[in-house]
Amino acid sequence: MATREGIYVGGHEIVQRYVGSRLVWEKNRLILIGSASYPFVSEGGNSVVFNLSNANGIYSTGDLERFRPSYAVKRGGATYIINSIQISERVGTFGEKDGYFKIIFKTASDAGSFLSKSGGTSFYRKKR
Repeated sequence: MATREGIYVGGHEIVQRYVGSRLVWEKNRLILIGSASYPFVSEGGNSVVFNLSNANGIYSTGDLERFRPSYAVKRGGATYIINSIQISERVGTFGEKDGYFKIIFKTASDAGSFLSKSGGTSFYRKKR
């Protein structure tokens, strides 16, 4: 599901919407954490994965940890709210690295739409 960019009434931007005393919508205020071009593939369901074993040692989990607090990702002009990012690394007997960098989306259709877009991926955290 793509996020709503904003609500405007009479030329004024609305950043919060209440029904009675209950907050029902709030504009996402996102701060860019960083961008990268990872070759994500579908893992099925609502997640996409980048396998570290396919990266020839270029990336380490230390490099990827900065993206863990992400709230949203943007690719090909579309923004997706995500559930979480999971990172795993295992070093083999001979020093070879294996692991993954996985983005878990809210829905499978979001994951499929994300993969259908081209270009780099930008990672955002929520501003509070």
